[in-house]
Amino acid sequence: MKPFLSLLLFGLFALSTGCTLIGKMSDAPEIEDPEVKQDEATSLEDDVLRIGDVARVFDLNSVKVEGVGLVMKLDGTGSDPALSAWHQILLEEMKKRDVADPNKVLASPDTSLVLIRGYLRPGISKGDPFDVEVFLPDGSATTSLKGGWLMEAHLSEGATVAGHVMTGRTYAKASGPVMVGPTSEGDEGKNDNAQLRRGRVLGGGASLTARTLSMIMLKEHQTGPEVIRVGERINRRFSAYGHGAKQKEGLATPKTNKYIELQVSPRYKHNLPRYLEVIQSLALEERPSQKEQNLAILEEMLGHPTTARRASLRLEGIGADGIRVLKRVLENPDPEVRFYAAEALAYLGDPACARTLQETARDEPALRVWALTALASLDEAISHQMLVELMDGTSAETRYGAFRALWAMDPRDPFLRSENVGGRFHLHELDTQGVPMIHLTRSFRPEVVLFGRDQEFLPPLMLKVGKHILVVANTEDDQVKISRFAIDEEDQKVECSRKVSDVIRNVVKLGATYPDVVSILLQADQRHNLLARVAVDALPEGGRVLVRDRREVPETRPGLFPTEYVSESPDSTGPAPEKKADSTATDFGILSNEDSGS
Repeated sequence: MKPFLSLLLFGLFALSTGCTLIGKMSDAPEIEDPEVKQDEATSLEDDVLRIGDVARVFDLNSVKVEGVGLVMKLDGTGSDPALSAWHQILLEEMKKRDVADPNKVLASPDTSLVLIRGYLRPGISKGDPFDVEVFLPDGSATTSLKGGWLMEAHLSEGATVAGHVMTGRTYAKASGPVMVGPTSEGDEGKNDNAQLRRGRVLGGGASLTARTLSMIMLKEHQTGPEVIRVGERINRRFSAYGHGAKQKEGLATPKTNKYIELQVSPRYKHNLPRYLEVIQSLALEERPSQKEQNLAILEEMLGHPTTARRASLRLEGIGADGIRVLKRVLENPDPEVRFYAAEALAYLGDPACARTLQETARDEPALRVWALTALASLDEAISHQMLVELMDGTSAETRYGAFRALWAMDPRDPFLRSENVGGRFHLHELDTQGVPMIHLTRSFRPEVVLFGRDQEFLPPLMLKVGKHILVVANTEDDQVKISRFAIDEEDQKVECSRKVSDVIRNVVKLGATYPDVVSILLQADQRHNLLARVAVDALPEGGRVLVRDRREVPETRPGLFPTEYVSESPDSTGPAPEKKADSTATDFGILSNEDSGS
Protein backbone atom coordinates (compact mmCIF):
# COMPACT_ATOMS: atom_id res chain seq x y z
CA MET A 1 0.00 0.00 0.00
CA LYS A 2 2.85 4.46 4.00
CA PRO A 3 3.86 4.01 2.12
CA PHE A 4 5.46 0.29 4.51
CA LEU A 5 7.04 2.74 5.20
CA SER A 6 7.13 6.00 8.73
CA LEU A 7 8.68 1.83 6.45
CA LEU A 8 9.49 -0.86 6.29
CA LEU A 9 9.04 -1.56 5.70
CA PHE A 10 6.63 -1.67 4.96
CA GLY A 11 4.63 3.22 5.62
CA LEU A 12 1.48 1.35 9.73
CA PHE A 13 -0.94 -1.42 9.34
CA ALA A 14 -4.56 -0.77 9.92
CA LEU A 15 -5.22 -2.91 12.94
CA SER A 16 -8.97 -2.86 12.73
CA THR A 17 -11.96 -0.66 12.20
CA GLY A 18 -13.99 0.82 15.02
CA CYS A 19 -12.76 1.04 18.59
CA THR A 20 -10.25 -1.70 19.26
CA LEU A 21 -9.12 -3.07 22.60
CA ILE A 22 -5.97 -5.11 22.95
CA GLY A 23 -6.17 -7.56 25.82
CA LYS A 24 -3.45 -8.77 28.19
CA MET A 25 -0.68 -10.66 26.50
CA SER A 26 -1.27 -13.87 28.42
CA ASP A 27 -4.80 -13.95 26.99
CA ALA A 28 -3.52 -14.18 23.41
CA PRO A 29 -4.20 -17.58 21.82
CA GLU A 30 -1.24 -19.93 22.09
CA ILE A 31 -0.73 -23.18 20.18
CA GLU A 32 0.08 -25.57 22.99
CA ASP A 33 2.25 -28.58 22.27
CA PRO A 34 0.97 -31.47 24.41
CA GLU A 35 4.52 -32.79 24.65
CA VAL A 36 5.73 -29.60 26.31
CA LYS A 37 4.51 -29.15 29.88
CA GLN A 38 4.63 -25.80 31.58
CA ASP A 39 6.58 -26.16 34.81
CA GLU A 40 5.69 -24.37 38.03
CA ALA A 41 8.23 -21.62 37.43
CA THR A 42 6.67 -20.71 34.09
CA SER A 43 3.23 -20.61 35.69
CA LEU A 44 4.53 -18.27 38.38
CA GLU A 45 5.99 -15.96 35.75
CA ASP A 46 2.61 -15.83 33.99
CA ASP A 47 0.94 -14.76 37.24
CA VAL A 48 2.89 -11.49 37.43
CA LEU A 49 0.62 -8.43 37.24
CA ARG A 50 1.24 -6.66 33.94
CA ILE A 51 0.07 -3.45 32.32
CA GLY A 52 -2.18 -5.48 30.04
CA ASP A 53 -4.06 -6.62 33.18
CA VAL A 54 -5.02 -3.10 34.24
CA ALA A 55 -5.24 -1.06 31.03
CA ARG A 56 -6.15 -1.41 27.38
CA VAL A 57 -4.85 0.33 24.30
CA PHE A 58 -7.82 2.17 22.87
CA ASP A 59 -8.95 3.68 19.57
CA LEU A 60 -6.74 1.88 17.08
CA ASN A 61 -9.22 2.40 14.29
CA SER A 62 -8.24 4.20 11.13
CA VAL A 63 -10.04 7.51 10.72
CA LYS A 64 -11.82 7.78 7.37
CA VAL A 65 -11.48 11.18 5.70
CA GLU A 66 -13.46 12.22 2.65
CA GLY A 67 -13.90 15.12 0.32
CA VAL A 68 -14.85 16.29 -3.14
CA GLY A 69 -12.34 17.31 -5.78
CA LEU A 70 -11.73 18.10 -9.43
CA VAL A 71 -9.80 15.87 -11.83
CA MET A 72 -8.27 17.70 -14.80
CA LYS A 73 -6.55 16.60 -18.07
CA LEU A 74 -9.15 13.97 -19.02
CA ASP A 75 -8.96 14.46 -22.79
CA GLY A 76 -12.69 14.40 -23.45
CA THR A 77 -13.79 11.66 -21.04
CA GLY A 78 -15.06 14.01 -18.32
CA SER A 79 -18.52 15.52 -17.83
CA ASP A 80 -20.49 18.44 -16.46
CA PRO A 81 -21.60 17.32 -12.95
CA ALA A 82 -25.27 17.23 -12.02
CA LEU A 83 -26.50 19.61 -9.35
CA SER A 84 -25.89 18.12 -5.91
CA ALA A 85 -24.52 18.95 -2.49
CA TRP A 86 -21.06 17.85 -3.66
CA HIS A 87 -21.34 20.09 -6.71
CA GLN A 88 -22.15 23.06 -4.50
CA ILE A 89 -19.27 22.37 -2.12
CA LEU A 90 -16.78 22.10 -5.00
CA LEU A 91 -18.09 25.25 -6.66
CA GLU A 92 -17.73 27.23 -3.44
CA GLU A 93 -14.20 25.90 -2.92
CA MET A 94 -13.20 26.93 -6.45
CA LYS A 95 -14.55 30.42 -5.84
CA LYS A 96 -12.52 30.67 -2.62
CA ARG A 97 -9.40 29.87 -4.66
CA ASP A 98 -10.25 32.53 -7.24
CA VAL A 99 -10.71 30.04 -10.10
CA ALA A 100 -11.80 32.03 -13.14
CA ASP A 101 -15.29 31.08 -14.41
CA PRO A 102 -15.63 27.92 -12.24
CA ASN A 103 -18.90 26.85 -13.91
CA LYS A 104 -17.15 26.75 -17.28
CA VAL A 105 -14.32 24.69 -15.83
CA LEU A 106 -16.75 22.19 -14.34
CA ALA A 107 -18.69 21.90 -17.62
CA SER A 108 -15.56 21.01 -19.62
CA PRO A 109 -15.33 17.45 -21.01
CA ASP A 110 -11.72 17.46 -19.82
CA THR A 111 -12.67 17.71 -16.14
CA SER A 112 -14.76 15.70 -13.70
CA LEU A 113 -16.08 16.09 -10.19
CA VAL A 114 -14.87 13.18 -8.06
CA LEU A 115 -15.29 11.96 -4.53
CA ILE A 116 -12.16 11.23 -2.51
CA ARG A 117 -11.61 8.83 0.38
CA GLY A 118 -8.60 7.97 2.51
CA TYR A 119 -7.70 6.66 5.96
CA LEU A 120 -5.49 8.16 8.65
CA ARG A 121 -3.82 5.24 10.39
CA PRO A 122 -3.16 5.14 14.14
CA GLY A 123 0.07 6.91 15.02
CA ILE A 124 0.26 8.90 11.78
CA SER A 125 2.35 12.08 12.01
CA LYS A 126 1.68 15.48 10.53
CA GLY A 127 2.85 15.53 6.93
CA ASP A 128 2.87 11.74 6.50
CA PRO A 129 1.60 10.59 3.08
CA PHE A 130 -1.16 8.06 2.48
CA ASP A 131 -3.05 6.69 -0.52
CA VAL A 132 -6.40 8.18 -1.50
CA GLU A 133 -9.15 6.57 -3.53
CA VAL A 134 -10.87 8.64 -6.23
CA PHE A 135 -14.28 7.63 -7.59
CA LEU A 136 -17.30 9.06 -9.36
CA PRO A 137 -20.59 9.90 -7.65
CA ASP A 138 -23.73 8.04 -8.71
CA GLY A 139 -25.11 9.33 -11.97
CA SER A 140 -21.85 10.82 -13.25
CA ALA A 141 -21.52 10.82 -17.02
CA THR A 142 -17.71 10.68 -16.90
CA THR A 143 -16.50 7.62 -18.80
CA SER A 144 -12.87 7.44 -17.67
CA LEU A 145 -10.47 9.00 -15.16
CA LYS A 146 -7.43 7.64 -16.99
CA GLY A 147 -4.70 10.21 -17.45
CA GLY A 148 -6.34 12.58 -14.99
CA TRP A 149 -4.73 14.76 -12.36
CA LEU A 150 -6.46 15.42 -9.04
CA MET A 151 -6.22 19.09 -8.09
CA GLU A 152 -5.52 19.81 -4.44
CA ALA A 153 -8.55 18.97 -2.31
CA HIS A 154 -9.28 19.08 1.41
CA LEU A 155 -10.42 15.98 3.31
CA SER A 156 -12.38 15.85 6.53
CA GLU A 157 -14.49 13.49 8.58
CA GLY A 158 -17.83 13.72 6.83
CA ALA A 159 -21.29 12.24 6.79
CA THR A 160 -24.50 12.50 4.81
CA VAL A 161 -27.56 13.20 6.94
CA ALA A 162 -31.03 13.39 5.38
CA GLY A 163 -29.45 14.07 1.99
CA HIS A 164 -27.24 16.87 3.29
CA VAL A 165 -23.45 16.59 3.25
CA MET A 166 -21.99 17.41 6.66
CA THR A 167 -18.26 18.16 6.87
CA GLY A 168 -16.07 18.75 9.89
CA ARG A 169 -12.51 19.78 10.59
CA THR A 170 -10.04 19.39 7.73
CA TYR A 171 -7.61 16.58 8.56
CA ALA A 172 -5.75 16.11 5.27
CA LYS A 173 -5.22 17.31 1.73
CA ALA A 174 -4.74 15.32 -1.47
CA SER A 175 -3.53 15.82 -5.06
CA GLY A 176 -1.63 14.05 -7.82
CA PRO A 177 -1.94 11.77 -10.88
CA VAL A 178 -4.81 9.29 -10.84
CA MET A 179 -3.89 5.65 -11.45
CA VAL A 180 -6.72 3.63 -12.97
CA GLY A 181 -7.05 0.45 -14.97
CA PRO A 182 -6.13 -3.19 -14.49
CA THR A 183 -5.29 -4.69 -11.13
CA SER A 184 -2.81 -7.25 -12.45
CA GLU A 185 -0.17 -7.49 -15.14
CA GLY A 186 -2.20 -9.85 -17.29
CA ASP A 187 -5.12 -7.44 -17.45
CA GLU A 188 -3.10 -4.65 -19.10
CA GLY A 189 -4.85 -3.49 -22.23
CA LYS A 190 -8.34 -4.49 -21.13
CA ASN A 191 -10.95 -1.73 -21.03
CA ASP A 192 -13.20 -2.35 -18.07
CA ASN A 193 -15.59 0.57 -17.65
CA ALA A 194 -15.83 0.09 -13.89
CA GLN A 195 -12.03 0.14 -13.55
CA LEU A 196 -11.74 3.30 -15.61
CA ARG A 197 -14.25 5.16 -13.44
CA ARG A 198 -12.30 4.90 -10.22
CA GLY A 199 -8.65 5.18 -9.31
CA ARG A 200 -6.01 5.83 -6.70
CA VAL A 201 -3.48 8.58 -6.07
CA LEU A 202 -0.43 6.86 -4.61
CA GLY A 203 0.83 8.69 -1.58
CA GLY A 204 -1.33 11.60 -2.73
CA GLY A 205 -2.78 12.34 0.69
CA ALA A 206 -0.92 14.33 3.32
CA SER A 207 -2.06 14.32 6.94
CA LEU A 208 -2.50 17.74 8.52
CA THR A 209 -2.64 16.28 12.01
CA ALA A 210 -0.90 13.74 14.24
CA ARG A 211 -2.77 10.89 15.88
CA THR A 212 -1.54 9.87 19.32
CA LEU A 213 -2.49 6.59 20.97
CA SER A 214 -4.58 6.17 24.09
CA MET A 215 -4.59 3.75 27.01
CA ILE A 216 -7.75 3.37 29.05
CA MET A 217 -7.61 2.04 32.60
CA LEU A 218 -9.96 -0.79 33.45
CA LYS A 219 -12.81 0.28 35.72
CA GLU A 220 -11.43 -1.20 38.92
CA HIS A 221 -8.08 0.57 38.35
CA GLN A 222 -9.37 4.06 37.53
CA THR A 223 -7.68 5.94 40.35
CA GLY A 224 -5.07 8.68 40.38
CA PRO A 225 -2.30 6.61 41.99
CA GLU A 226 -2.95 3.67 39.68
CA VAL A 227 -2.85 5.67 36.43
CA ILE A 228 0.34 7.42 37.60
CA ARG A 229 1.91 4.06 38.41
CA VAL A 230 1.17 2.75 34.92
CA GLY A 231 2.52 5.91 33.30
CA GLU A 232 5.71 5.81 35.34
CA ARG A 233 6.24 2.13 34.52
CA ILE A 234 5.97 2.79 30.78
CA ASN A 235 8.30 5.78 31.03
CA ARG A 236 10.98 3.78 32.86
CA ARG A 237 11.17 1.59 29.76
CA PHE A 238 10.35 3.98 26.91
CA SER A 239 11.59 7.54 26.40
CA ALA A 240 12.73 9.69 23.51
CA TYR A 241 13.90 13.19 22.69
CA GLY A 242 10.95 15.48 21.96
CA HIS A 243 11.04 18.42 19.56
CA GLY A 244 13.78 20.73 20.81
CA ALA A 245 14.22 18.75 24.03
CA LYS A 246 17.73 18.47 25.48
CA GLN A 247 16.97 15.32 27.44
CA LYS A 248 14.79 12.32 26.94
CA GLU A 249 11.18 12.45 27.98
CA GLY A 250 8.78 9.65 28.86
CA LEU A 251 6.30 8.63 26.17
CA ALA A 252 3.31 8.09 28.47
CA THR A 253 1.37 11.04 29.86
CA PRO A 254 -1.51 10.41 32.29
CA LYS A 255 -4.33 12.82 31.46
CA THR A 256 -7.09 11.73 33.85
CA ASN A 257 -7.76 8.86 36.22
CA LYS A 258 -8.93 6.86 33.21
CA TYR A 259 -6.79 7.95 30.30
CA ILE A 260 -3.08 7.91 29.34
CA GLU A 261 -1.77 9.53 26.18
CA LEU A 262 0.91 7.40 24.52
CA GLN A 263 3.57 8.50 22.01
CA VAL A 264 5.22 5.98 19.70
CA SER A 265 8.84 5.06 20.37
CA PRO A 266 11.02 5.81 17.29
CA ARG A 267 12.43 2.28 17.45
CA TYR A 268 8.96 0.88 16.76
CA LYS A 269 7.77 3.36 14.14
CA HIS A 270 7.56 0.55 11.58
CA ASN A 271 5.84 -1.92 13.90
CA LEU A 272 3.19 -0.32 16.06
CA PRO A 273 1.54 -3.63 17.06
CA ARG A 274 4.76 -4.93 18.61
CA TYR A 275 5.27 -1.71 20.54
CA LEU A 276 1.83 -2.08 22.09
CA GLU A 277 2.40 -5.75 22.85
CA VAL A 278 5.66 -5.00 24.64
CA ILE A 279 4.00 -2.26 26.69
CA GLN A 280 1.21 -4.57 27.76
CA SER A 281 3.76 -7.24 28.70
CA LEU A 282 5.56 -4.91 31.15
CA ALA A 283 5.40 -6.12 34.75
CA LEU A 284 3.88 -3.47 37.00
CA GLU A 285 5.80 -4.64 40.04
CA GLU A 286 9.55 -4.83 39.44
CA ARG A 287 11.31 -6.92 42.09
CA PRO A 288 15.09 -6.45 41.87
CA SER A 289 15.72 -9.31 44.28
CA GLN A 290 13.95 -11.72 41.92
CA LYS A 291 15.53 -10.43 38.71
CA GLU A 292 17.87 -13.37 38.11
CA GLN A 293 15.15 -15.88 38.94
CA ASN A 294 12.76 -14.20 36.50
CA LEU A 295 15.41 -14.13 33.76
CA ALA A 296 16.07 -17.85 34.27
CA ILE A 297 12.34 -18.58 33.99
CA LEU A 298 12.07 -16.55 30.79
CA GLU A 299 15.13 -18.28 29.32
CA GLU A 300 13.42 -21.61 29.93
CA MET A 301 10.26 -20.35 28.22
CA LEU A 302 12.28 -18.94 25.35
CA GLY A 303 13.69 -22.38 24.59
CA HIS A 304 10.30 -23.81 23.51
CA PRO A 305 8.56 -22.72 20.29
CA THR A 306 5.16 -22.65 22.01
CA THR A 307 6.23 -20.08 24.60
CA ALA A 308 9.21 -18.44 22.88
CA ARG A 309 7.36 -15.45 21.47
CA ARG A 310 5.70 -14.62 24.79
CA ALA A 311 9.04 -14.84 26.56
CA SER A 312 10.78 -12.71 23.94
CA LEU A 313 8.23 -9.91 24.40
CA ARG A 314 8.77 -9.94 28.16
CA LEU A 315 12.55 -9.93 27.82
CA GLU A 316 12.27 -7.07 25.36
CA GLY A 317 10.17 -5.25 27.93
CA ILE A 318 12.84 -5.79 30.60
CA GLY A 319 15.32 -4.00 28.36
CA ALA A 320 19.12 -4.21 28.56
CA ASP A 321 19.10 -6.93 31.22
CA GLY A 322 17.26 -9.23 28.82
CA ILE A 323 19.87 -8.99 26.06
CA ARG A 324 22.29 -11.58 27.46
CA VAL A 325 19.50 -14.14 27.76
CA LEU A 326 18.27 -13.50 24.24
CA LYS A 327 21.80 -13.75 22.77
CA ARG A 328 22.38 -17.15 24.36
CA VAL A 329 19.26 -18.49 22.65
CA LEU A 330 20.58 -17.49 19.20
CA GLU A 331 22.44 -20.83 19.28
CA ASN A 332 19.23 -22.85 19.81
CA PRO A 333 18.78 -25.57 17.13
CA ASP A 334 15.14 -24.56 16.54
CA PRO A 335 14.92 -21.82 13.84
CA GLU A 336 11.64 -20.49 15.24
CA VAL A 337 13.15 -20.03 18.70
CA ARG A 338 16.20 -18.33 17.19
CA PHE A 339 13.96 -15.96 15.26
CA TYR A 340 11.93 -14.83 18.28
CA ALA A 341 15.14 -14.12 20.18
CA ALA A 342 16.62 -12.24 17.22
CA GLU A 343 13.45 -10.21 16.71
CA ALA A 344 13.54 -8.99 20.32
CA LEU A 345 17.25 -8.20 20.06
CA ALA A 346 16.61 -6.04 17.01
CA TYR A 347 14.19 -3.83 18.93
CA LEU A 348 16.72 -3.66 21.76
CA GLY A 349 19.32 -2.40 19.27
CA ASP A 350 21.73 -5.34 19.42
CA PRO A 351 23.31 -6.22 16.02
CA ALA A 352 23.95 -9.86 17.00
CA CYS A 353 20.49 -10.66 15.64
CA ALA A 354 21.12 -9.63 12.02
CA ARG A 355 22.25 -12.92 10.47
CA THR A 356 19.39 -14.86 12.06
CA LEU A 357 16.86 -12.32 10.80
CA GLN A 358 18.32 -12.53 7.30
CA GLU A 359 18.07 -16.33 7.31
CA THR A 360 14.48 -16.15 8.50
CA ALA A 361 13.51 -13.62 5.82
CA ARG A 362 15.08 -15.82 3.17
CA ASP A 363 13.80 -19.22 4.30
CA GLU A 364 10.50 -18.81 6.20
CA PRO A 365 7.61 -17.07 4.36
CA ALA A 366 5.38 -17.06 7.47
CA LEU A 367 7.94 -15.01 9.43
CA ARG A 368 9.47 -13.04 6.55
CA VAL A 369 7.50 -9.87 7.14
CA TRP A 370 8.56 -9.74 10.80
CA ALA A 371 12.20 -10.47 10.04
CA LEU A 372 12.42 -7.68 7.47
CA THR A 373 10.62 -5.25 9.74
CA ALA A 374 13.01 -6.04 12.58
CA LEU A 375 16.02 -5.52 10.31
CA ALA A 376 14.59 -2.16 9.28
CA SER A 377 14.32 -1.12 12.92
CA LEU A 378 17.98 -2.03 13.56
CA ASP A 379 19.78 0.94 12.07
CA GLU A 380 23.23 -0.65 11.95
CA ALA A 381 25.79 -1.32 9.21
CA ILE A 382 25.16 -5.07 9.51
CA SER A 383 21.48 -4.52 8.72
CA HIS A 384 22.43 -2.74 5.52
CA GLN A 385 24.65 -5.66 4.53
CA MET A 386 22.00 -8.30 5.26
CA LEU A 387 19.31 -6.45 3.30
CA VAL A 388 21.54 -5.84 0.29
CA GLU A 389 22.41 -9.54 0.17
CA LEU A 390 18.70 -10.47 0.23
CA MET A 391 18.15 -8.39 -2.91
CA ASP A 392 20.27 -10.90 -4.86
CA GLY A 393 17.85 -13.77 -4.20
CA THR A 394 15.08 -15.36 -6.26
CA SER A 395 11.89 -14.52 -4.35
CA ALA A 396 10.34 -11.31 -5.64
CA GLU A 397 8.72 -10.43 -2.32
CA THR A 398 11.96 -11.06 -0.41
CA ARG A 399 13.93 -8.85 -2.79
CA TYR A 400 11.44 -6.00 -2.82
CA GLY A 401 10.75 -6.39 0.91
CA ALA A 402 14.48 -6.01 1.55
CA PHE A 403 14.54 -2.94 -0.68
CA ARG A 404 11.63 -1.37 1.20
CA ALA A 405 13.26 -2.18 4.53
CA LEU A 406 16.49 -0.49 3.46
CA TRP A 407 14.52 2.49 2.15
CA ALA A 408 12.79 2.72 5.51
CA MET A 409 16.12 2.79 7.32
CA ASP A 410 17.44 5.60 5.12
CA PRO A 411 15.72 6.81 1.93
CA ARG A 412 18.98 8.51 0.96
CA ASP A 413 21.12 5.37 1.18
CA PRO A 414 23.51 5.49 -1.83
CA PHE A 415 22.81 1.84 -2.69
CA LEU A 416 19.18 2.71 -3.47
CA ARG A 417 20.26 5.13 -6.22
CA SER A 418 17.09 7.14 -5.79
CA GLU A 419 16.23 9.44 -8.69
CA ASN A 420 13.26 11.80 -8.69
CA VAL A 421 11.95 11.61 -12.26
CA GLY A 422 10.36 14.86 -13.29
CA GLY A 423 9.08 15.43 -9.76
CA ARG A 424 6.47 12.69 -10.38
CA PHE A 425 7.89 9.45 -8.99
CA HIS A 426 11.14 7.78 -7.95
CA LEU A 427 13.30 5.50 -10.05
CA HIS A 428 15.81 3.13 -8.43
CA GLU A 429 18.35 1.27 -10.58
CA LEU A 430 20.00 -1.19 -8.19
CA ASP A 431 23.37 -2.84 -8.62
CA THR A 432 22.16 -6.34 -7.71
CA GLN A 433 23.46 -9.72 -8.85
CA GLY A 434 20.26 -11.79 -9.09
CA VAL A 435 17.97 -12.42 -12.04
CA PRO A 436 16.83 -9.06 -13.49
CA MET A 437 13.52 -7.86 -12.09
CA ILE A 438 11.37 -4.74 -12.38
CA HIS A 439 9.10 -3.87 -9.47
CA LEU A 440 6.13 -1.50 -9.74
CA THR A 441 3.79 -0.17 -7.08
CA ARG A 442 0.06 0.43 -7.18
CA SER A 443 -0.12 1.58 -3.59
CA PHE A 444 1.83 3.49 -0.93
CA ARG A 445 4.45 5.25 -3.05
CA PRO A 446 4.91 5.76 -6.80
CA GLU A 447 8.23 4.15 -7.72
CA VAL A 448 9.95 1.91 -10.24
CA VAL A 449 12.71 -0.36 -8.92
CA LEU A 450 15.08 -2.01 -11.39
CA PHE A 451 16.87 -4.95 -9.80
CA GLY A 452 19.95 -5.11 -12.03
CA ARG A 453 21.47 -2.20 -13.92
CA ASP A 454 21.44 -1.58 -17.68
CA GLN A 455 18.26 -3.53 -18.36
CA GLU A 456 17.03 -3.04 -21.93
CA PHE A 457 13.84 -3.30 -23.96
CA LEU A 458 13.89 -6.01 -26.62
CA PRO A 459 12.89 -4.96 -30.16
CA PRO A 460 10.72 -4.91 -32.16
CA LEU A 461 8.98 -2.48 -29.85
CA MET A 462 5.77 -0.48 -30.17
CA LEU A 463 4.21 0.82 -26.98
CA LYS A 464 1.51 3.44 -26.44
CA VAL A 465 1.70 5.90 -23.56
CA GLY A 466 -1.80 7.27 -23.11
CA LYS A 467 -3.28 8.75 -26.28
CA HIS A 468 -0.39 10.92 -27.34
CA ILE A 469 2.99 9.21 -26.87
CA LEU A 470 4.39 6.34 -28.93
CA VAL A 471 7.56 4.34 -28.16
CA VAL A 472 9.05 2.47 -31.13
CA ALA A 473 12.22 0.46 -31.83
CA ASN A 474 13.07 -1.75 -34.81
CA THR A 475 15.11 -4.92 -34.58
CA GLU A 476 18.07 -3.41 -36.42
CA ASP A 477 18.09 -0.18 -34.35
CA ASP A 478 20.09 0.48 -31.21
CA GLN A 479 17.92 3.49 -30.45
CA VAL A 480 14.34 3.93 -29.29
CA LYS A 481 12.24 6.63 -30.94
CA ILE A 482 9.73 8.40 -28.71
CA SER A 483 7.11 10.68 -30.28
CA ARG A 484 4.34 12.85 -28.90
CA PHE A 485 1.40 13.87 -31.09
CA ALA A 486 -1.48 16.02 -29.84
CA ILE A 487 -4.04 18.31 -31.44
CA ASP A 488 -3.06 21.98 -31.31
CA GLU A 489 0.45 21.07 -30.15
CA GLU A 490 3.71 20.90 -32.04
CA ASP A 491 4.94 17.33 -32.55
CA GLN A 492 7.82 16.31 -30.29
CA LYS A 493 10.37 13.55 -30.98
CA VAL A 494 13.36 12.26 -29.04
CA GLU A 495 15.71 9.30 -29.35
CA CYS A 496 17.49 7.40 -26.59
CA SER A 497 19.13 4.07 -25.89
CA ARG A 498 17.10 0.91 -25.35
CA LYS A 499 17.88 1.01 -21.62
CA VAL A 500 14.70 0.86 -19.58
CA SER A 501 15.83 3.71 -17.36
CA ASP A 502 16.58 5.98 -20.35
CA VAL A 503 13.19 5.32 -21.92
CA ILE A 504 11.44 6.06 -18.62
CA ARG A 505 13.24 9.40 -18.26
CA ASN A 506 12.46 10.46 -21.82
CA VAL A 507 8.76 9.56 -21.86
CA VAL A 508 8.38 11.62 -18.69
CA LYS A 509 10.08 14.55 -20.43
CA LEU A 510 7.32 14.32 -23.05
CA GLY A 511 4.59 14.48 -20.42
CA ALA A 512 4.10 10.89 -19.22
CA THR A 513 2.94 10.39 -15.62
CA TYR A 514 3.71 7.52 -13.26
CA PRO A 515 0.55 5.61 -14.27
CA ASP A 516 1.69 5.95 -17.90
CA VAL A 517 5.09 4.48 -17.06
CA VAL A 518 3.45 1.55 -15.26
CA SER A 519 1.28 0.99 -18.32
CA ILE A 520 4.17 0.81 -20.80
CA LEU A 521 6.18 -1.54 -18.59
CA LEU A 522 3.21 -3.87 -18.22
CA GLN A 523 2.63 -3.71 -21.98
CA ALA A 524 6.27 -4.55 -22.60
CA ASP A 525 6.11 -7.48 -20.19
CA GLN A 526 2.94 -8.83 -21.82
CA ARG A 527 4.49 -8.54 -25.30
CA HIS A 528 7.80 -10.15 -24.26
CA ASN A 529 9.83 -6.97 -24.80
CA LEU A 530 11.67 -7.45 -21.50
CA LEU A 531 14.11 -10.07 -20.25
CA ALA A 532 13.38 -9.02 -16.68
CA ARG A 533 10.59 -10.38 -14.57
CA VAL A 534 7.92 -7.79 -13.68
CA ALA A 535 6.31 -7.81 -10.23
CA VAL A 536 3.67 -5.51 -8.73
CA ASP A 537 3.39 -4.77 -4.99
CA ALA A 538 5.26 -7.97 -4.13
CA LEU A 539 5.36 -7.63 -0.36
CA PRO A 540 5.33 -10.32 2.34
CA GLU A 541 2.09 -10.72 4.25
CA GLY A 542 1.19 -11.38 7.86
CA GLY A 543 -1.22 -14.15 8.79
CA ARG A 544 0.54 -16.95 6.95
CA VAL A 545 0.79 -20.49 8.31
CA LEU A 546 3.99 -21.51 10.06
CA VAL A 547 4.78 -25.21 9.91
CA ARG A 548 6.02 -26.35 13.32
CA ASP A 549 6.92 -30.00 13.94
CA ARG A 550 4.70 -31.01 11.02
CA ARG A 551 1.79 -29.04 12.47
CA GLU A 552 0.43 -25.90 10.87
CA VAL A 553 0.49 -22.94 13.25
CA PRO A 554 -1.31 -19.73 12.23
CA GLU A 555 0.80 -16.58 12.59
CA THR A 556 -2.00 -14.14 13.40
CA ARG A 557 0.00 -11.03 14.21
CA PRO A 558 -0.86 -7.95 12.15
CA GLY A 559 1.56 -7.59 9.28
CA LEU A 560 4.26 -4.97 8.95
CA PHE A 561 3.89 -4.41 5.28
CA PRO A 562 0.31 -3.52 4.71
CA THR A 563 -0.25 -4.61 1.15
CA GLU A 564 -3.09 -3.60 -1.05
CA TYR A 565 -2.20 -6.05 -3.82
CA VAL A 566 0.04 -9.09 -3.81
CA SER A 567 0.74 -10.30 -7.31
CA GLU A 568 2.41 -13.60 -6.66
CA SER A 569 2.97 -16.45 -4.29
CA PRO A 570 5.91 -16.01 -1.90
CA ASP A 571 8.63 -17.74 -3.89
CA SER A 572 7.09 -18.25 -7.29
CA THR A 573 9.04 -17.70 -10.47
CA GLY A 574 6.22 -15.87 -12.19
CA PRO A 575 3.11 -13.85 -11.43
CA ALA A 576 -0.01 -15.45 -10.04
CA PRO A 577 -3.51 -13.98 -9.86
CA GLU A 578 -3.67 -11.09 -7.44
CA LYS A 579 -5.55 -11.28 -4.19
CA LYS A 580 -6.52 -8.67 -1.64
CA ALA A 581 -4.25 -8.96 1.35
CA ASP A 582 -5.42 -8.70 4.93
CA SER A 583 -5.20 -5.04 5.92
CA THR A 584 -4.23 -5.96 9.48
CA ALA A 585 -0.84 -4.37 9.47
CA THR A 586 0.92 -1.37 10.80
CA ASP A 587 2.51 1.39 8.88
CA PHE A 588 5.79 0.78 7.91
CA GLY A 589 6.53 3.81 6.20
CA ILE A 590 8.72 1.36 4.68
CA LEU A 591 7.23 -1.95 4.17
CA SER A 592 3.79 -0.67 4.02
CA ASN A 593 1.49 -0.55 1.07
CA GLU A 594 -0.84 1.59 2.71
CA ASP A 595 -4.56 1.45 2.36
CA SER A 596 -5.44 1.31 6.00
CA GLY A 597 -9.15 1.06 5.53
CA SER A 598 -10.57 -2.37 6.15
